[in-house]
Amino acid sequence: MSHLKMSYQDFIQSSFSPSVAVMCSPLVDQICKKNNLSFTELIQPFCKLNSEASFRDPSGTIISVKNFRINISDVNSRPPQPTMARKFLNESVSCHINERTTSLDVGGLNLHVPVAVPWFEAWRDTFLQVQFPSDHEFTKHYLACMLVVSSRETSPLDTFVQMGFQLQQMQTISPAKLPKWFSPAVLRFHVLLHDNTEGDTPLAESLFETMKTTYGVNNVFFLSINSQQASISEMHLPDPWSQFLTMHLQSQDVNEADPELARNHLEGLNIVETAQEAGESTTPTAPAAP
Repeated sequence: MSHLKMSYQDFIQSSFSPSVAVMCSPLVDQICKKNNLSFTELIQPFCKLNSEASFRDPSGTIISVKNFRINISDVNSRPPQPTMARKFLNESVSCHINERTTSLDVGGLNLHVPVAVPWFEAWRDTFLQVQFPSDHEFTKHYLACMLVVSSRETSPLDTFVQMGFQLQQMQTISPAKLPKWFSPAVLRFHVLLHDNTEGDTPLAESLFETMKTTYGVNNVFFLSINSQQASISEMHLPDPWSQFLTMHLQSQDVNEADPELARNHLEGLNIVETAQEAGESTTPTAPAAP
């Protein structure tokens, strides 16, 4: 039957990896849009380590992890409402049909069954993506948040303070709504984004030194990118981002094909959140097997 694309260990690491939220200032979004990417899309190819990572548990013992991966998503992103989720699930099945069949004799009946079921893995992966985070499970709760500010901000340090206050409000709002947090005091990482094609690099580096003093050396990062136009010789280089944009493009196609469904999306999110608070089920119904 179907040959699994990954081992069970890889599947668990891929599907239930630690979740990290990203909160960006408006100028960060503007810089990333020069490359037709959001910030979360920009860093997706770097969310999995090919080398071995290590950390210390509460007792101080070093724990090694192979193929460590984190799940990065925008703090304002929301899963699709159940109506749209069912549409995604149905499409994941219909787009992965295996027409090759084999004959089986069952109780005197000659049945033609598919030789493989590639739709199952597609449906499973989609199901895990469209699920709402539940209160009794913490697999989709954020463990940390990255606060990303552009070096071109009028006052980057003040912007960090404002975003930190906004994050605190998200975590303390009552009753609790999306996004879900692993604890009231999640880790915070302050990222200064600098575009080498514009702005003052020495000034940005000086600002980063101030950030180290303010937030601690282990909690600040300087990310330098290059948004200049690619040369002709670079046009044929491999694109590491294409594989991470597939789901985004599929979602966009659904919205364009069904405007009414897209208009009801935000309203549906409020309904789902209310249902979650009341303890009602929000799991999308599974489509019929092909």
